[in-house]
Amino acid sequence: MSSRHSNSRRPSPNPAAISSGAVSKSTSTPAWHVPSANIDRALAAVAGNPLAQQYLTALLEAQSDNAQLKAENVTLIRENAELRLQTTRNRRGKGRGKVSNLTPDEQLAVDISRIAKYAQLFYGPYFPNGTFGSPKPSFAYNDVDRYLPENLLLASAADIYHAIPNTPSYHDAIQNSDKFKERFLKGVGDGISNALDRFRRMGGQVFGIPGNIFTTTHYPRATVPEIRQLLGITQATNTSGKVYDIYPEFPPVLFPTDRPGDMRHVFLNPLLFKVARMILYGDTYLFWTPGGKQHLTFRSNGTYAHNDGRNIEATDGFIASIAMLTCFILSPDSEFGSKGNGNISGVDWFAQPPVAVNLIYQLAQGKSQQQVLTCATSIMVIAQCHFPAASGKQLSLKNSRKKVARPA
Repeated sequence: MSSRHSNSRRPSPNPAAISSGAVSKSTSTPAWHVPSANIDRALAAVAGNPLAQQYLTALLEAQSDNAQLKAENVTLIRENAELRLQTTRNRRGKGRGKVSNLTPDEQLAVDISRIAKYAQLFYGPYFPNGTFGSPKPSFAYNDVDRYLPENLLLASAADIYHAIPNTPSYHDAIQNSDKFKERFLKGVGDGISNALDRFRRMGGQVFGIPGNIFTTTHYPRATVPEIRQLLGITQATNTSGKVYDIYPEFPPVLFPTDRPGDMRHVFLNPLLFKVARMILYGDTYLFWTPGGKQHLTFRSNGTYAHNDGRNIEATDGFIASIAMLTCFILSPDSEFGSKGNGNISGVDWFAQPPVAVNLIYQLAQGKSQQQVLTCATSIMVIAQCHFPAASGKQLSLKNSRKKVARPA
């Protein structure tokens, strides 16, 4: 099999042909392009100097080779992503003792559902309609440009592009397929439901109060003193004299018990770490302790594993999602409305993760290096989590948000 990176040298470009514009960017393979005016000036400068002309020819050849290799590297990256994706699928099939007989379209539908379940936990539960159908944004999902007002929809698109495998088939599906949107949104809903169902089953053990408070669908949780304290619920009276509950945006449950309301330590309540372990690893890991007999193992075919075998990285959205799920479980609500509003509290639950993510960003811009958090790096404390890579090596769960320069 011939190597894509051959050792044979390409023909040297002809300076005369270059100066006349005969050599330009190939229509089949992106190569290189130097403005002819620049070439003319360079050739004129070395006229009558054979050594300089030879150097210029070699330089142009090197530029051509370099650009060609860059183009080939992009192709290889895509091919490698496709291969890793197929290898992961095969490994999952063998693990279940089955060989997949799905067509490519059917397999894509299954993959989209898995990706959506991952995305709702690591980026947020709400993806606006305008998120779909757009090309890949010019900025990364964790770039500061996502916070610009004009990039609100593109920010969600950047999240999806980071969640999906970097392959042409997925990029084409997100841009041109209504079915992708339909399957993705259904997968998001299924992922939220699965996480909440697990949380309800374990709610009593998480918070140390009777479990039926969470498993009973319409239990009046807002009347439980412990829950009112965790959520910081207060009361007010409207103009008609009716008393109603007020839910703070950052309730006490999000802070360590000895630092209530201290925004430098928001999201650092150890209880949130337990919730994150339970959702990622399963019910039995709720009371995991470092150095104990129980080892944290993350299955490569688990709900939140990447389809293409990439390692899991913590995101600001993951911190925000865990916080939102914790507050929702404590609330009197039994379901979200179509836009994320609680059916009893009226709280806009879908609006909370973006606010929390933006807060993490703002704290990272703060004057104190201490404020670069704990909040953004707290995810690393979640039980000192380790995720096995496809190769079987143990890789530390790390925060993947890009560092940004603080304003002067």
